[in-house]
Amino acid sequence: MKPPVRIGFVSAAGPEDIRAQSGIPWFMRQALERYCGKVDHLGPLQPWIARPLHLASRASQRLSRRYRFIDTNGERLSRAYARLLSPRIVSADNDWLFAPYASAEIAYLETTKPIVYYSDATFRIMCDYYPGFTGLSRRSRRAGDELERRAIDRATIACFASDWAAASARRDYGAPPDKVVVVPMSANFLDPPPVESLRFDRDGASIRLLFVGVDWERKGGPIAYDTLVALRCMGMKATLTVVGCAPPARINGAGVSILGFLSKSRPDQRATLEAVFRDADVLIAPTSAECYGCVFVEAAAFALPSVATNTGGVSSAMAGGASGLLLPPGSTGQQYAEAIMDVMADPCRYHALRVSARRAFDTQLSWTAWSRRMNELTTGFLS
Repeated sequence: MKPPVRIGFVSAAGPEDIRAQSGIPWFMRQALERYCGKVDHLGPLQPWIARPLHLASRASQRLSRRYRFIDTNGERLSRAYARLLSPRIVSADNDWLFAPYASAEIAYLETTKPIVYYSDATFRIMCDYYPGFTGLSRRSRRAGDELERRAIDRATIACFASDWAAASARRDYGAPPDKVVVVPMSANFLDPPPVESLRFDRDGASIRLLFVGVDWERKGGPIAYDTLVALRCMGMKATLTVVGCAPPARINGAGVSILGFLSKSRPDQRATLEAVFRDADVLIAPTSAECYGCVFVEAAAFALPSVATNTGGVSSAMAGGASGLLLPPGSTGQQYAEAIMDVMADPCRYHALRVSARRAFDTQLSWTAWSRRMNELTTGFLS
């Protein structure tokens, strides 16, 4: 009997921490173990240099009024990761290594093992796109670019969650087209709701909008609220449920329900979140910046159409629009309201969109589909 494939999981935080990076590495590890092989945890990585670099970075930011500094982009930290990883890789003797969000961990790593690097963005496209990557010093930009370039070069396969990120790897870092592949991420759960438990038509006269996000401003909370107001001005009975954050005090008018943060690790709060997804008519996400957006995949699993900004990797998270509507950046609440009304006014179109959303999840956006693609990509390592 052929022994199971052994996969080395490379992550400074380690995939056992469900809080790290929105829990995505944790779910990736579970998916790999369920569908691909035995996973060896090669982290966490805690080199002594990490804390001094972090403190120096924070001090530099306090002293500078013009620039931001990122301590995780340095060569010294990357080389420290490599020194910690090398003996662990030799000891584990894995068939291949999986390195999600791990440009710093693998940039200076020397090993003969095949490496699958996975990310939802490159450093270059994050600069001046996300608030945390805006106004970086030239030194931080050079360091981040160098680690990204080395990580992509070092990888046997460079996987990205979206066409947007994959295009940057080819354009900004000169990655060979045959090395770069797009493998969309799935949702923050392994087992989606059964299809027979979902509804595929409207369930009442009102339009129930759902907004999910920790960052009210970046995720487009103000526009979502303006959409609610616009729909009500059109004479529609509309409501907005806000999950994940506490909006400003003024966002407390008629039709607004604020649930705050709901943890999937707590059964009662997870049940509340699932009920919210089941009851909603539309997920609204007028985000200004988004690398991918697992919430769109979660919505698709519940056959819930999304209406979102066509920015960053959102299109890939929505299967190119198969699970909802994509509006241009800068669209107003009035424009979102009109787009939603167009769909809601046609029951057949709305039904078809819900069916298409769930089909996109099952065929392209589930962890099963993600793992199947990983197995296809790594077949050459195992022959």
